Amino acid sequence: MSPRIFILTSVMILASCAPPNIFYKQGSTAISTDRDRGACEQQAMRDVPPQIHTRYIPPVYSYRPVCNGTHCYNRQILVSPGRWEQYDAAASLRAKAVDQCMASNGYSQISLPRCEEDITRGRKIPINTPMPTITEQSCAVKAKSGQWRIITP
Repeated sequence: MSPRIFILTSVMILASCAPPNIFYKQGSTAISTDRDRGACEQQAMRDVPPQIHTRYIPPVYSYRPVCNGTHCYNRQILVSPGRWEQYDAAASLRAKAVDQCMASNGYSQISLPRCEEDITRGRKIPINTPMPTITEQSCAVKAKSGQWRIITP
């Protein structure tokens, strides 16, 4: 594996462990935040419907020198076959619409570090308690539901 691929893979793995930006509104509960986000996502889906596009990604070839005693030539090697891919061209615009809707409801997006295990060990993650005041010690923990919750020790 080349060093470049190794570094890129390592960064992607580490990034997947980090909590995403969290919608925060002082005093809001997780349930009301989830409800508001769901309403914003539904509104964004109505305002910015999917635009599914299809594109062809051509094959990628590499060339490797091959020598058989006195004669050398380049041999073509298929690295990645050609393929058709579908994507939603409106996905990023729809995500912005959700962000704007949440902001109009009084939420802001914050980024917090993941909570250390000693902070969360034995602690019940609150589901319907108001969001705490953010301090230097605040961190994010992933609940059993898969969503991120804020803890201020």
